[in-house]
Amino acid sequence: MDINAIDFQEAALAGVPEPDPNLKMDPSQFSWLVSKVELLGARVEEARQRLENKMAAMQKAFDEAAQNLEHDYQNEARAHQGEIQRLLAIHGPQARLFVKDRLARSKGRSFKIGSTQFGYRKTPDRLVVDDEAKVIQWAYANGLDDVVQVSERISLNALKTAANGVVPDGCRHLEGQDNFYAKFTSFEDPLISAIFSDEPPEVDNAIRNEETD
Repeated sequence: MDINAIDFQEAALAGVPEPDPNLKMDPSQFSWLVSKVELLGARVEEARQRLENKMAAMQKAFDEAAQNLEHDYQNEARAHQGEIQRLLAIHGPQARLFVKDRLARSKGRSFKIGSTQFGYRKTPDRLVVDDEAKVIQWAYANGLDDVVQVSERISLNALKTAANGVVPDGCRHLEGQDNFYAKFTSFEDPLISAIFSDEPPEVDNAIRNEETD
């Protein structure tokens, strides 16, 4: 429902009195109620659309600003990295000889120049699996079942196809239900639909609770 149609419907309903809830509802009053709910639902949709439009505009502005910041950073970083590469290309060979000589004369495995440290650091030893099948055989042969991780899950789609109407052990059949619905032009809300259906009173209470929250 577009904004002009909403405004027109709102104007049409403005002078119509609300039905007395203690009297039996006639067709015109039911039509008034449906139109009123339709109108209010359309206003909700209109507000949601405004929110989405504003958020989209804000997101676009943010993305553009972030892109500009990223561009500025890349330009600055590229300039600094270029200067680093230039310095190391020129002075790298002599710097490597300096480090090698200094480490050879050092009592430890590293040395410091100011707050910058140079040296060797051993990485942790690793166990690399080259043949997973052989490792699994070795684990089972040595009673190390916990080394092997086994994950078993049920594929519901495959199970339903394979069962072919039969209920397998460990399963139960859940019968599909008819659910009443009232689909308005601009929205569909299960709680509002329930008002028009022959549902238990707690549905009405749920809506009243939402109104009082």
